Amino acid sequence: SFEQLCINHANEKIQQYFNSQILRQEQEIYEMEGLRYRRVEYMDNQDIIDLVEERRSGILALLNEECVVPKATDKTFAIKVHTMHSGSKFMSKPRHDRKRKPLNDYEAFVLHHFAGEVVYETARFLDKNNDTIHDDLTTLLSNSASPFVKALFPRADEEERTYGPSGGRFKSVSGRFLTQLAALMGKLGKTTSHFIRCIK
Repeated sequence: SFEQLCINHANEKIQQYFNSQILRQEQEIYEMEGLRYRRVEYMDNQDIIDLVEERRSGILALLNEECVVPKATDKTFAIKVHTMHSGSKFMSKPRHDRKRKPLNDYEAFVLHHFAGEVVYETARFLDKNNDTIHDDLTTLLSNSASPFVKALFPRADEEERTYGPSGGRFKSVSGRFLTQLAALMGKLGKTTSHFIRCIK
């Protein structure tokens, strides 16, 4: 589902941060200090991250584009994903096996994440990505007496709007998700990791 793609993508970004902080940097420190250790090999997952969030051709950009195209459907989205990324080693078409219901190219795509392979059925992707709320309703909720509700719906002049590919008024869940994920990763990037070394 769309939600699972967002969750898995966030996990992919956090895995990349972990790889960078824990594996790469610590091994560099061990080498500088002349400590003996067994080198840990790991996969750089930047390619799968780019596949999902690349600005013009990533899966989420293609989803935003399909959301504003007249007569677009979840099937046309799936076909577009397969067409755009047919050469990627991190994406494939769904295979028929006994464990899963049979899916066609226009119903799903498969991503090969750091943690493993995931089949994403594209049913309702376009609906779930549409976060457009009428301006009158947003204004009403942003002026709520409840601090919680008010925080959920910041006023338009307080919020940095994320527009669709046409620069129109379309707001997507994936656009908001990527903005929030980038803010989280920015905060993590500003932190300093501290480790305790165990001596046997």
